[in-house]
Amino acid sequence: MLPPTDQGILRIDGNNIPGVDRSGKSDPYAIFTLNNQKVYKSPTKKKTVAPEWNEHFKVSVVRLECMICSCSPIKN
Repeated sequence: MLPPTDQGILRIDGNNIPGVDRSGKSDPYAIFTLNNQKVYKSPTKKKTVAPEWNEHFKVSVVRLECMICSCSPIKN
C-alpha cells in the first residue's frame, strides 16, 4: 500500500440551498468526511441561500475510491 498523501480540497460555493428561517434564508456550512470521519467543517455563512466559501484545506488520503454509475441499463 502507498503511504498517505496530503490532497488539497477547494470548496468554492453553493447555490439553491433551502431557506429555513423566517426571512427565507439559511446559515449554511459544509462538512467533509473521509472514511466516515469528519475531516473539515467550513465556516458558517449567515443569512444566505448562495454561500461563497472560496477556501482551501488539505486532508491526508490513504485510499480514495471512485464508483462510476449509469442511469441507463447495460445492453448485452
